Amino acid sequence: MAENFGSECALAAPDPFFCALALLRHSDTPTLRHLFAKQLPRALGVPISFTMAEPERSLSESDEALVGKSQQGDRAAFEELVRRTARLIFTRVYLEVGDVHRAEDLVQETFLLAWRSIRQVHDATGLRSWLFSVAHSVVVDSIRREGRKKRSGTRIDFSAIRGLPAPGESPPEMAQREESRQRVLSVLRSLPEEYRMPLMLRYIAGADYETIGRQLGISNGSLRGMLSRGMAMMRAEMMGQQSGVRIQDSEAVNPDL
Repeated sequence: MAENFGSECALAAPDPFFCALALLRHSDTPTLRHLFAKQLPRALGVPISFTMAEPERSLSESDEALVGKSQQGDRAAFEELVRRTARLIFTRVYLEVGDVHRAEDLVQETFLLAWRSIRQVHDATGLRSWLFSVAHSVVVDSIRREGRKKRSGTRIDFSAIRGLPAPGESPPEMAQREESRQRVLSVLRSLPEEYRMPLMLRYIAGADYETIGRQLGISNGSLRGMLSRGMAMMRAEMMGQQSGVRIQDSEAVNPDL
């Protein structure tokens, strides 16, 4: 199996989309799952430094206690909440905007707005849902600002600068890289939320099982089942794209394939 993987991924290079597809075809072993976890961020253009982010600290205080302290002006308490939720918010924002650098900027803006508005949280158990709504508002406002800049003709297109070829990268290679990124993003966006978020947190944000379970409020067993099912759905979707047929009925996906 390892030989098959090596030959398929070699043939797929330099397109990370098809390399990820080759990995998914053999994702029934821990080794290949690990390799896929390293390949998917590359396909999406997410820096490895982010996927290897510092793990959460031990939970000496509950989220509810930290929210209460934050509402009283305790910055240290709020910083701990940021550490606990930053990966979750990043994955959601990144999925909406599809650009790592822009997502990072918008996540910072989200937490700045959240700090100013923290007293609006009346039920601390719903902190993450509230942060999702704040992040969505920030994304929508950003899109509106971009629209106004385009109409006024004063917009500097930094995304175009970021999209310039890297040293030694030809324009066709750059175009292929961007096409791969958009295709993998499209596959992720097509998945149901309950499977998409665990996959994003595990393979894009690099979170461990305990952290993901705590973030999403699910047991370790349920999480592993969702990851397995989500990868099976993603495999079917990616293979369907390769053959030009998109999988519409998620119930038709066999997770044992």
